[in-house]
Amino acid sequence: MNRKVTAALLPEGGSCLGLVLEWRDTRSAIATDAAALQQEIWNRFDEDPAEALLFLGFCDREVPLSPSLD
Repeated sequence: MNRKVTAALLPEGGSCLGLVLEWRDTRSAIATDAAALQQEIWNRFDEDPAEALLFLGFCDREVPLSPSLD
């Protein structure tokens, strides 16, 4: 099964204003470029959530991401 990265807000806060990333299973096929971008976002978020959000803002808009990241 394929997985996609989604963003969720936690009501109690936490890292980067309560924003967390999670992997979710999906039945849809994930394109290679989308899989690579998701992994890069995940890795950057693990290192520095604020920097990951900045990176996300400059990502290629043609690469499909989950609606919560889009």
